[in-house]
Amino acid sequence: MNQHQRDLKTNELEKLFASAAPHFEKHKDTIIYAVCAAMLAFAAWYYLTKTSSTAEMAGWSKLIVADDVEEFGTIADQHQGETTGYWALLNEAEILLNQGVRGSFVDREGAISDLTAAEEKFREILNAAELPEALEERTLLGLARTLETMSGEETADAIAAYEEFQSRFPNSIYSEIVATQITALGETEGKAFY
Repeated sequence: MNQHQRDLKTNELEKLFASAAPHFEKHKDTIIYAVCAAMLAFAAWYYLTKTSSTAEMAGWSKLIVADDVEEFGTIADQHQGETTGYWALLNEAEILLNQGVRGSFVDREGAISDLTAAEEKFREILNAAELPEALEERTLLGLARTLETMSGEETADAIAAYEEFQSRFPNSIYSEIVATQITALGETEGKAFY
């Protein structure tokens, strides 16, 4: 670009600013307020985004190293309503379920206590809105297993839970196991076992 073209562009820009100057002068306070409001809104958005993602990252970090019911329960309480909290609650419920299954053969009363707590936690997760599919799948399966373990001769609730799992996740990797459990729970021998 040669000097003459630059001079022409500079002159056009000067004319534009000169014609806009009275409008800026007349509305300068409004413009300043609008710019400040926009900057404040951006700062608030940025802070909230960074704060929530930092808190969520801290939750995931805690979740990775947690290894017992109390730790998972604490994380679930600290991150209530968040995906991290629901995953912690699921881990807590699964540990209680496994303790209940093991205890069923030794201490039925203690096992029922663990299984009841697990059932409550599974149901709490399922009552949440918009769960990730993997979380919902494991939760439904955990609930069905819990109801099966607590069933006694009345296996209808466990069968219903497995059937709900089957209808919501027909292509799950657990589909074959679920179908087997539905069949077993419907037979006389299955009911007699529990």
